[in-house]
Amino acid sequence: MAIKHRASRFAFACAVAWLFFTDCCAWGLTGHRIVGALAERHLTPKTRACVSQVLQGYHLQDVSNWADEIKSDNSAFSKSLRKWHYVELAAETDLDVALASDWPEDLNHALMHIIQRLEKREFDQKLTEPVLIRLLTHLVADAHQPLHVGNGKDAGGNTCHVRWFYSKWTTNLHSVWDTRLIDSYKLTYSEYTDYLDHVDAKTVARWQNDSSKCWLLESYRLHTEIYPSDNGVQTQDYCVKSRSQLRDKKVPKLGYAYQGKVRPILNQRLAQAGIRLAGVLNRIYDLQESPQSAHEAGGES
Repeated sequence: MAIKHRASRFAFACAVAWLFFTDCCAWGLTGHRIVGALAERHLTPKTRACVSQVLQGYHLQDVSNWADEIKSDNSAFSKSLRKWHYVELAAETDLDVALASDWPEDLNHALMHIIQRLEKREFDQKLTEPVLIRLLTHLVADAHQPLHVGNGKDAGGNTCHVRWFYSKWTTNLHSVWDTRLIDSYKLTYSEYTDYLDHVDAKTVARWQNDSSKCWLLESYRLHTEIYPSDNGVQTQDYCVKSRSQLRDKKVPKLGYAYQGKVRPILNQRLAQAGIRLAGVLNRIYDLQESPQSAHEAGGES
């Protein structure tokens, strides 16, 4: 009982912290489009036809940012989805905690909930099939952004102050991973997708065999590599809740060295997200009746 109480207090404190920060849209517009476009290339013909029909001809990259776009909607339904974009972990074992209610309260349970509904074809007035595919496309990408699997201390890097290249103004680490790293390469989402789409078949199969829990654990374990720690700087020096606690000399300056260090991580996470999204959709829709067959069957009856 005491353990559940501590877990609930931890979750509540983390949720409150995230509410104070709006810069938490994993990968930004371009990153999400990259993931959607890469997934499109790895769909089977049958799944591509099914998804196209459900989305009324739109592609995954076209709907990849819908889950962020509806945040401006103040409806009860939209608000109920806001916690689905991230998960906070005090420890890796937190991913094993069972869902406490019928409605997911974090990214971990949201992914399982969406996939299960699509597999069982359990749709309702709000979580329709098109809405579930839109959410899945976005949240699979979120799961692969390392700072959307938070440590429960800094709102997914939103309170971690850094300087990007030569700016005299600080930004936060979450913003760097959302947009600045990707945008620094000056590629369109289609050009970036071309760059990433060179993964061998064995690696594709291995990645697609991993569970959503595995995706989240990978993100969590990458924290040691993406939080700046050069020149004796510690995370507690620049990850502070109030700027009044920040010492200017302790703010990490992220430039070419950091960019070069984390670029392989960035590219792998984007590639994994796109290929795994395709894998999930292929498993769901390859087992279902194709749109053409369903149409023909309907015409014969």
